Amino acid sequence: MLEPSPINNTYGMQTSKHKLIASGYNQVVELQCASQAGHDTNGRFHFTLIGQHYPDYLILEVSHLYRWQDVLPALRGSDQLVMRTISAQGEVIVGSVDLIHATQFPDKLLFVSYPKNSQTRSLRKTPRMQIEVRGQLTLEGEKQPMTNGLLHDMAAHGFGFDCEGVLPCFEGQLLGKNAQLTIQLSDDEHETRAVRIKSVEEAGPKQWRIGLESVMNDDDRVDLMHRLLMNSIPVLQLKSSGRSEGSNSDKALQE
Repeated sequence: MLEPSPINNTYGMQTSKHKLIASGYNQVVELQCASQAGHDTNGRFHFTLIGQHYPDYLILEVSHLYRWQDVLPALRGSDQLVMRTISAQGEVIVGSVDLIHATQFPDKLLFVSYPKNSQTRSLRKTPRMQIEVRGQLTLEGEKQPMTNGLLHDMAAHGFGFDCEGVLPCFEGQLLGKNAQLTIQLSDDEHETRAVRIKSVEEAGPKQWRIGLESVMNDDDRVDLMHRLLMNSIPVLQLKSSGRSEGSNSDKALQE
């Protein structure tokens, strides 16, 4: 396994590449497979940045939760790979990358180019990051939850929450109400956050999309976003599948 190059903090911080260099390792990197028209084709994968060789490539570790025979063909067959990650300053870095090399043994590693045509945006000015995490919403002062649902995205100041069922009152009467959001990170881990209901929209028959405001500092927001991405339902399903299949995925050929 290649040793990660040491971080050089003497680089200037004027460009997104320099921000990426100084952002440290073991951070989540999202790769989106897209067509030339920019459409999502084969989904999104989340890897871990473990090293880099500036300005040639980044080293990404593929989690054992992913099957090699699923990841590699999807990346190689994509017209465009869009990378997203969050710098140490809490800024989102977005750009296109090329898959340079992949190795399966002794570790599953991807070598991708530094992002081209990259942009760095403050998180509060960035489109919502897609997630898929179970949640429960309880109005302030109530003992029973109002509804169970799914957190479908996160932005700088809150969450998008999808749910089904009959609301306890007209949707307009919920606006501005304080509530407790319980986030189910896994079967054994959950946390509760104070939120304020900002919007309620009807998405279908007895289907609702609720906008929730939440006060978070930059460090808290970045940390929570990383944990939500890695504990999204598709990733947990891959984890469960990986446990049942054992080491079968390691036998897949790289080509």
